[in-house]
Amino acid sequence: MTEGEKQFFNAVSLYLVLMIGMSLTFGFEAMAIDLRWWILSRKERSLRDIDTILHADSLTTVSSLLGRKVWYKIRHFTWDWDLGTMIMSCLLWILLNIGAQVAIASVGLTHSVDTAEKMAHMSRGNVSYPNMTQFFPVKLPNGRASINNLGAQQYTANSFGMMALNLWSTTQTIPQPATIYKSGLTADLFGFNKRSWVFVFMDTSSDGLTSAYSDRTIESTSSCESYPVLEGGNGNFTNLNISKKGNSEAFKVKLPIAAGPDQTIFFTNPFTTCGEGCSIVEALEASANEPWYYKCNITVGPVTNAQNANQEVPLPLRHMSSAAIALQGYAANPELNDTQYRIYVSKSTYGYPRNGSAEDFGYQISYFAIGAIAAAANSNNPSIYAIGDRPVIGTQLKITQHALLLGLLIGLVSVQAICFITTAFVANRVVVKDESIFSTASILRPVMNSLGDHGNVAEGEQICDVLSHLRLRYTAVQDEKDRSVWKVGLVNAERLKRFPDLKTYD
Repeated sequence: MTEGEKQFFNAVSLYLVLMIGMSLTFGFEAMAIDLRWWILSRKERSLRDIDTILHADSLTTVSSLLGRKVWYKIRHFTWDWDLGTMIMSCLLWILLNIGAQVAIASVGLTHSVDTAEKMAHMSRGNVSYPNMTQFFPVKLPNGRASINNLGAQQYTANSFGMMALNLWSTTQTIPQPATIYKSGLTADLFGFNKRSWVFVFMDTSSDGLTSAYSDRTIESTSSCESYPVLEGGNGNFTNLNISKKGNSEAFKVKLPIAAGPDQTIFFTNPFTTCGEGCSIVEALEASANEPWYYKCNITVGPVTNAQNANQEVPLPLRHMSSAAIALQGYAANPELNDTQYRIYVSKSTYGYPRNGSAEDFGYQISYFAIGAIAAAANSNNPSIYAIGDRPVIGTQLKITQHALLLGLLIGLVSVQAICFITTAFVANRVVVKDESIFSTASILRPVMNSLGDHGNVAEGEQICDVLSHLRLRYTAVQDEKDRSVWKVGLVNAERLKRFPDLKTYD
């Protein structure tokens, strides 16, 4: 969500909250207008109370009625059922209206529009990609200052593989594209089935402030065999006698150097290949008790979902990274022809004894290979700038209280539905007059006739004072001339629990 979309969302959400609040207010007012006629039918009341009840759609008027009734009770220290019912009804109505508005306002406390923490907003713009055409050396020794020096690149590939120990690896699912990447807080490498490792390339904004996982991945796989060493496996000899599993026959292997006991020596010919991006890596896990020899094919595949040349990893770099664990580069011994080797003590991560587990051994070499690419892409290699999917930190709707939000919405709908059904059931017992002032005046005519020709400029309070002796109820009475006809009005008569059918009215 961009900043503009955030402002639009805030405006829409505010408008919806206001509309819900107004809808509830108008709904309660309509219920009060219908209920007032049933309330007037229950008991004979003074004109002052009748006037107040006829304005029951106003919370101010209801509050005034509540205050007057409470003060009457306190002053006269008296209590009756009708008085208590009136006080409780007014109090309940006020609390119901206030509670509904508080509930609507509380909806805003259950969500917020915050800065996106997990997903970035992807838009077309300038993006920086790592230049993966080769390994770019960090620092070259004197006399080898060219970045195109093959030995320096091989040395750098091995250094980057060692740097991969500082990367965050996991066996969890690869994150979705556009997931925000945070160095040291989100994973760099993803392992699968103890046979392969995957690195996910990042899309980075041109200012370098925001990075997000892309859908481009590169994978390293391994296929290893392990053999017990019959002779020369303690690390002090260069010639080994190897036993094939299940076969009494032995074959010989020559090491580039005697590495010493309790160490693992990896060696390879960087100019030999076993396929595209594939290198043959051999190793001796030296031990005085249980030495093992390993032979592995390590493959680094092409980039999946690459859309242009800037996003590719060329074959020479893939081949170099697959053998990176054994590469020395410019430090290689020229007497060994093309063979290069690296030695790792048994206490180190890459030299830790695997005791003949070809699967575990290949898994760590493939980690080294993909780690070299990841370190180059994330930290050292220069950037290429091009038009692409640029990640931008946007905003997101965050619901912090799911249960509260659901409870508020269900509660508001339920309360309004219950009030509506109750109002319809109760108000249907009497004849409900509409809101027209003329409709209301028609039932007040007999009362106003009591004033005769006087009081047409009197205020409501004055009329209530003059006619304070009257106690009236809204009810239906039979016409004196035609007993089959009923009329409604404010009269002093007995209460009807239910008014006659509307067809019988004059």
